[in-house]
Amino acid sequence: MRKTVNGTKKITFERDGFDERQKMFRGRGFMYGYLVLLFLSALINTGEIFTNCLNEFTRFSICAWPSMAVIFIYFIVHDAFEGINVTGRKTFMVIYTLCGLLNLISPLYHLFIKGEPAMVDGIAGDWVGNLSCGLCMTVVSVVYFIKVMKNRKNLEEE
Repeated sequence: MRKTVNGTKKITFERDGFDERQKMFRGRGFMYGYLVLLFLSALINTGEIFTNCLNEFTRFSICAWPSMAVIFIYFIVHDAFEGINVTGRKTFMVIYTLCGLLNLISPLYHLFIKGEPAMVDGIAGDWVGNLSCGLCMTVVSVVYFIKVMKNRKNLEEE
């Protein structure tokens, strides 16, 4: 972008590539994600029932992944996930989706096929955390690809 300052031309570039509208939605999305994180952390860490039956990793995962999913889904729905100059992040999202599916399928395999218990000595294991991680990543991926198809359909109609 070229700007004129005191008669001289100065070239500036937006580092993040987002316009003002996208930045507004991104800020609001971060706020919603932060509120979800606060709510889940307060719910899980203040109740003795949850604190005593979840290990540290699972407690973190159950709080963090849903809040990140809220942020990403809010960005995607309001077209604030990608910068205005970005043509698409298909490769990144395919890898993200595969990681999410791996995190979703792996705990299901260990819990249902191998028969490993979800709780050991009354404490939920890492598989519960991986399951929440995989579920959130997969939901974000599905929302992203639905939005991409919807945007592509809207462009074809215009």
